[in-house]
Amino acid sequence: MISVLLALFLLFPGLLFSAQSTESHTQIGSGNKSLHIISVGNPANPPVLFIHGSPGDWKVWQRMMNDPKLAGFHLIAVDRPGYGQSQPGIPMLSISEQSNLIAEALKQNRSNQSAIIVGHSYGGAVASQLATTKGIKVKGLVLAAPALDPKLENHFYYNVMNVAPQALPEKIRVSTKESVALPNQLENLGPELTKINSVPVVFIQGSRDIVVSTKTVRYARKVFANTTFDEVSLKGQGHSLPRENPESIIQGVLQLSRSNPLLLNNSEDLPRVGR
Repeated sequence: MISVLLALFLLFPGLLFSAQSTESHTQIGSGNKSLHIISVGNPANPPVLFIHGSPGDWKVWQRMMNDPKLAGFHLIAVDRPGYGQSQPGIPMLSISEQSNLIAEALKQNRSNQSAIIVGHSYGGAVASQLATTKGIKVKGLVLAAPALDPKLENHFYYNVMNVAPQALPEKIRVSTKESVALPNQLENLGPELTKINSVPVVFIQGSRDIVVSTKTVRYARKVFANTTFDEVSLKGQGHSLPRENPESIIQGVLQLSRSNPLLLNNSEDLPRVGR
């Protein structure tokens, strides 16, 4: 019997930890300000908040939320407005309004500790906005292929698709409207990010990302110039890092939780910041 259990553990280590990863689902608000919140772990533990990209939903984080290496945290994810079970089909085009709504998810936590905020792609912009929001205690940001540079996010094909949005599937319609509005939102966000001076940032991107330009890191260096900024390039990886390389994001969370900036760089595509 022992040998069978040992074999199962070696083949499927996640089985041993399934009991700790029971998901709790909560719906708050109503109408165009409803929010679907998912949490895993003890609410008395330090919080980690995951914010998905465009399009998407909370399930992109499911693998990380079930990872035993994060068992010491209270892991919280949301369906961003317009997706999943948060006012599906109705976008919230202001990232400031989104961050204010998503901040409500942190009330699920009872630790009174600062949160690590993880954002992917469009979610990286929302996560960054959260770090500028008064009253929100943020320990650090893990930004995975974040959409931050207003000049690099002005994609002409989104404007083309937005000409006849009703012809698009619901998720793509929401994503298109978000993407058309994003550059102006980022223009407003940039000056606020330069004021951040005590929230360390881990910037992660794949060298083969064709959705968010790898030149985004140059802009990120400038707007986060007043705080600790470390970058990780994942050689040969693309844009969908939560699926392609969740381990890189997990390690970012662990490093920030120890208040120790990430010291990794394994590619020449994103040269390390000298600080």
